[in-house]
Amino acid sequence: MRFVVYPHDRVRDDAIEQAYFTGHDRSIWTSKSRRTEDGFEILRTSEESGCVHLPWEIAGRGELVLSTAWLIEREQPYHLQVELARGCVNRVRRQCAEWQDAGLEPSAKLISEIASAKKHFAQAATRQLEKKTAAAFAEQAISAALDAADELIDCYTEQAIAARRAESSTIPLGLGIRLDNAVDSPNTMTALEGSVECAAVPVAWGKVEHNERDFDWESVDRQINWAEQSQLKVLAGPLVAFDRRSAPAWGKSEAKTFDDLHRSAMEFTTAAVKRYRHRVAVWNCAARLNIGQALPLMPEDRLRIAVHTVDVIRRYDADTPIIMTFDRPWAEYMNRMEIDPPLYVADTLIRAGLGLAGVGLEINLGFEPDGSPPRDLLDISQLLDLWGIVDVPLTVFLTAPSAMRTSVTKSAGPLVNSRIAAGGPTPQWQASWLRKVLHVVLAKPFVNCVIWNQLSDQPDGRFPAAGLMDEQLATKPALDVLRDVRQKFIV
Repeated sequence: MRFVVYPHDRVRDDAIEQAYFTGHDRSIWTSKSRRTEDGFEILRTSEESGCVHLPWEIAGRGELVLSTAWLIEREQPYHLQVELARGCVNRVRRQCAEWQDAGLEPSAKLISEIASAKKHFAQAATRQLEKKTAAAFAEQAISAALDAADELIDCYTEQAIAARRAESSTIPLGLGIRLDNAVDSPNTMTALEGSVECAAVPVAWGKVEHNERDFDWESVDRQINWAEQSQLKVLAGPLVAFDRRSAPAWGKSEAKTFDDLHRSAMEFTTAAVKRYRHRVAVWNCAARLNIGQALPLMPEDRLRIAVHTVDVIRRYDADTPIIMTFDRPWAEYMNRMEIDPPLYVADTLIRAGLGLAGVGLEINLGFEPDGSPPRDLLDISQLLDLWGIVDVPLTVFLTAPSAMRTSVTKSAGPLVNSRIAAGGPTPQWQASWLRKVLHVVLAKPFVNCVIWNQLSDQPDGRFPAAGLMDEQLATKPALDVLRDVRQKFIV
C-alpha cells in the first residue's frame, strides 16, 4: 500500500518506521514501512483492507498518532494527508453519533467544528491531483477535526460525570501514587496529604532478589511502613515483571531454563505473599508480560509464570484481590512481532476463571522506548472503552513527562518524546494533561482506580521527568490536580 506525501519530507523517517496496519477486528498485522521517492509504502503479509496509523506532527499541538480511514489494496498510491484527514473526520463524526445515541447533547461549538472539518476535507478530497493544494486543505481538516474531538470529549465528560453525580454526590474512584525512595524525605507525607488514598509499592522480583535465593526486603518494608503511617491502602507489585528494570539480572543468563526461572519466580512470590499478606489491599501479580523480553523466555512461558503467581497468591492469601497489568495497551509494537494482542490475553485470562479481580493498564505516554507514542484524549477514551470488554474493573497507571531535558541517559532508561506537546512538555502541560485524562476516567464507571506511575524524578525512576515531585523533591502542579480532583469529585 503506497502513499504520496507533500512535501515528501513532511513525514519523518522514524515516523515511517513506526507506521502500522490494523484489520477489521483492530488486530495489528506484522508489516514493514519504507520511504519512497514521493512518500512511503507499507508492506504487509495480507492484501486485506484496513487502516494505517502513524505519528504526525500538528501545528500548535505537537505529535499525535493519527489513523487513516478504511483503505483497500490498490495500485494507485493514496495521498497521505487526505487519508489522515478522512480518518480524523470520520473518527469524530462516528464517535459523536454513537454518544448521541446514548444521550449526548452536542454543543453548538462541536457542531460548528465538525462542519468546518468536513468542509476542509471536502476541499482536499476533490483536489487530490493538485498535491500541494490538497495537502494544505487536508492539514486544515486534520486540525479542525482534532479541535472537534477535544470539544466532543469536553461535552462527553461533562455530561457523563454529571449523570454519575446525579446518582451519587461522590464518584467511587481511587487515586494513588507509585512510591519510590522519595518516601525518605520528611516532606513527602505532607506533600501527598489529601491527594491520594492508596500507594502502589513496587515489590519487584529483580530488585528484591539481587542474588538468587537471597532476598533483600529493606526498601519494600520501608515503603509499606511509610504507606501505613500515611494511612494509605497498599497495592503491592507487580511481583513478577519481565522488563529489564524489574527482572533479576542473574535470570538473564541463557543458561537459565524455563524450569529454573519458574521455580525462582514461585519461590519469590511465596516469600513476598507470606511476608506482606496482612498488609496489602490489592496484589498486582504480574506486569509487562506482553513485551518484556529481559529473560530467556518465550511469550507462552511468561504467561505461564504470570498465571502461576495467581495460584501462589491464592494459596497463602485467599481473600485479597489480585490484578494483572499490561503496558503499551495500544500494542503498536505488534507491527514488528507476531504475538497475541494484550487485550486478547487479558480477556482469555479473565474468561479462564483465574479469579482476577481486575486488569491494570499502563498508559505511559511520550516515552521512547517502553512507553506509548502521544495520543489525544478521544483516543484514550476509545482505548478504555475497548478494554472495558474484559468486564472487570480497570486500574489505570498513568505517566507523562513534565520536561524535555533530564539527567537520565539513554542507556539508563527511556527518553522523553519532545514532540508530545508544542514546544515540548512542561510541568504546566503535564498538569493540564492529567486533569483532562482524569475527567475522561471519571466518566468511565468500569475504571475503579488511577495510579500515577511515578512519585519523583530521582535518578532511579523508571521514566524521566515523570514524577509529581522533581529531583529536589519540590512538588509539581500535577500534584495539585490530583488533590483538586479528589476533593471535587471523590471525597
